Amino acid sequence: MKRWIVVALGLGVLAIACGDEVDRVSLTGADSGEEIEVAVDDRFEVRLESNPSTGYGWVIASQPDAIETVSNDFDEPDGELVGAAGTEIHVFRAAEPGAGVLRFEYVRRFDDPVVPERIVEFIVRVGGADWPPDNPGVRNVSTATADEVCSPGTTSPVVRTRRTRRERVACRILPAR
Repeated sequence: MKRWIVVALGLGVLAIACGDEVDRVSLTGADSGEEIEVAVDDRFEVRLESNPSTGYGWVIASQPDAIETVSNDFDEPDGELVGAAGTEIHVFRAAEPGAGVLRFEYVRRFDDPVVPERIVEFIVRVGGADWPPDNPGVRNVSTATADEVCSPGTTSPVVRTRRTRRERVACRILPAR
């Protein structure tokens, strides 16, 4: 009888532990551009295909203050195929209410300049936070209009600066009509 109780308790703990993994939000590169909303203390993961044998790997280029990194792991491919791609698994915890862009860049860190081969990004909202943020000090350049950023008579394309890996707005003067 005691043996059955121990087995039942063990299976119950295992079911609870596996249930936590199943309920976790899991994103992939195919989900890039998506908006996710999580509650404070929830965990979510980002799974990105990676091939470190090529020198490339994923780096977190921007991370909202509302989330914290729990772990970064690499899941090697099955089999013995040398040079095969695996999966980088990045796990995050929603620490406090807030919103922002979680951005990954697939780079070779030893390149000069470091230029991303691929970019994957997600809008993360924690605890029902608004997007874009109401904070006037935070500008969502990718959704800003030319009128919000540049002077009249100009346009505002987003320009990628390769050395600093930051986005900036470059306003071009429109030709006179």
